[in-house]
Amino acid sequence: MNRLAEQIKIARVQANLSEKALAKKCGISENYLRDIESGKKVIKEDVAEKILTKLGKTMDFMSMPEKTLQEESGNKSFKQKVTAKEKLQNYDLKPTGAWQKALGNLVKTYPVQRMDNKKVVAEKSLPLIGNKVEGYHPDKLFFIEVTDNSLQGFRIKKGDVVTVLDTQEIENGAFYLINVEKGRTIRKLRKEGGGKVSLIQGLDKESAIAKQNNELKIIGKCIKAEFSL
Repeated sequence: MNRLAEQIKIARVQANLSEKALAKKCGISENYLRDIESGKKVIKEDVAEKILTKLGKTMDFMSMPEKTLQEESGNKSFKQKVTAKEKLQNYDLKPTGAWQKALGNLVKTYPVQRMDNKKVVAEKSLPLIGNKVEGYHPDKLFFIEVTDNSLQGFRIKKGDVVTVLDTQEIENGAFYLINVEKGRTIRKLRKEGGGKVSLIQGLDKESAIAKQNNELKIIGKCIKAEFSL
């Protein structure tokens, strides 16, 4: 039964009219009205408006929540319904295990870990395009949540989600997730002479700290940062 037909039936019940009485009132056959209310026939809006007018209703009646209309009717034979909007709001769109298995070749789901302690704080699902995610092999990517503001000069702040590519090759001027004495952090790297690497966290030269290659462990290259409004 479509929504127009359902609302006509509700309005008829509210008016305490039989199908025969309403059909006679509207100048249509009882069978035609019955087919409309059962959903066998699709009713045009002008015909629906004519019927509703005879019932003392207008097309504005259609915008009222179905739940309210049914409660007012006092007819317990109808099951309580909710509007399509309410159904969408209450619907849990989180993929089930079966969904994830079916979409395994289309979507890759990653955990998002805190940068400092690797605690999983969220999940991120991305499409697989040509067996790649963001143009990279899906197994070479992982995601971290920034846990400090040490790079806010580069507009990377606490709470941002960073996409990291699993690689140890240093590209001058790129950002890397590294492991130093104080734990995991993100820094902009620049190769120096004598096997040294500068760790840059700000726009000024004073913010750069030189380290020997063996003093830090490169975990991966940061290729993208996202923030939430």
